[in-house]
Amino acid sequence: MEICHIVKGERFYHVDGRDYRVLGNEVFVTWPGEVHGSGVFPHGRATLLWLQVRLPVRPGTFPGMQGLSLIHL
Repeated sequence: MEICHIVKGERFYHVDGRDYRVLGNEVFVTWPGEVHGSGVFPHGRATLLWLQVRLPVRPGTFPGMQGLSLIHL
Protein backbone atom coordinates (compact mmCIF):
# COMPACT_ATOMS: atom_id res chain seq x y z
CA MET A 1 0.00 0.00 0.00
CA GLU A 2 1.32 3.47 -0.83
CA ILE A 3 0.20 6.66 0.84
CA CYS A 4 1.28 9.91 -0.81
CA HIS A 5 0.66 13.24 0.87
CA ILE A 6 1.22 16.21 -1.42
CA VAL A 7 2.23 18.99 0.96
CA LYS A 8 2.33 21.65 -1.75
CA GLY A 9 2.33 21.74 -5.52
CA GLU A 10 0.61 19.09 -7.62
CA ARG A 11 1.20 15.57 -8.92
CA PHE A 12 -0.68 13.38 -11.35
CA TYR A 13 -1.24 9.68 -10.83
CA HIS A 14 -2.55 7.15 -13.33
CA VAL A 15 -4.38 4.08 -11.93
CA ASP A 16 -6.71 1.66 -13.71
CA GLY A 17 -6.99 3.78 -16.85
CA ARG A 18 -7.85 6.96 -14.92
CA ASP A 19 -5.79 10.07 -14.28
CA TYR A 20 -5.97 11.77 -10.88
CA ARG A 21 -4.74 15.30 -10.16
CA VAL A 22 -3.57 15.58 -6.55
CA LEU A 23 -3.06 19.08 -5.14
CA GLY A 24 -1.30 20.40 -2.07
CA ASN A 25 -2.68 19.15 1.26
CA GLU A 26 -4.32 16.12 -0.39
CA VAL A 27 -3.58 12.41 0.07
CA PHE A 28 -3.54 9.69 -2.60
CA VAL A 29 -3.65 5.99 -1.70
CA THR A 30 -2.89 3.00 -3.92
CA TRP A 31 -3.58 -0.55 -2.82
CA PRO A 32 -1.37 -3.62 -3.20
CA GLY A 33 -1.37 -4.93 -6.74
CA GLU A 34 -2.62 -1.70 -8.32
CA VAL A 35 -0.38 -0.75 -11.21
CA HIS A 36 0.17 3.00 -10.97
CA GLY A 37 2.44 5.80 -12.07
CA SER A 38 2.35 9.32 -13.43
CA GLY A 39 0.93 8.27 -16.81
CA VAL A 40 1.80 10.76 -19.55
CA PHE A 41 2.43 13.54 -17.01
CA PRO A 42 6.00 14.36 -15.97
CA HIS A 43 6.61 14.77 -12.26
CA GLY A 44 6.18 18.48 -11.59
CA ARG A 45 7.31 20.58 -8.65
CA ALA A 46 5.82 19.37 -5.41
CA THR A 47 6.68 18.61 -1.82
CA LEU A 48 5.71 14.98 -1.29
CA LEU A 49 5.62 12.73 1.76
CA TRP A 50 5.55 9.11 0.60
CA LEU A 51 4.96 6.03 2.71
CA GLN A 52 4.86 2.37 1.74
CA VAL A 53 3.07 -0.01 4.10
CA ARG A 54 3.37 -3.78 3.86
CA LEU A 55 -0.07 -5.17 4.66
CA PRO A 56 -0.56 -8.64 6.15
CA VAL A 57 -1.72 -11.37 3.81
CA ARG A 58 -4.77 -12.04 5.98
CA PRO A 59 -7.25 -9.18 6.24
CA GLY A 60 -7.24 -7.39 9.56
CA THR A 61 -7.21 -3.94 11.09
CA PHE A 62 -4.39 -1.48 11.48
CA PRO A 63 -2.97 -1.36 15.00
CA GLY A 64 -4.97 1.00 17.17
CA MET A 65 -7.80 1.22 14.65
CA GLN A 66 -9.97 -1.72 15.65
CA GLY A 67 -13.55 -1.24 14.58
CA LEU A 68 -12.63 1.04 11.66
CA SER A 69 -12.60 -0.10 8.05
CA LEU A 70 -10.62 1.26 5.13
CA ILE A 71 -12.69 1.82 2.01
CA HIS A 72 -11.46 2.16 -1.53
CA LEU A 73 -13.16 4.98 -3.43
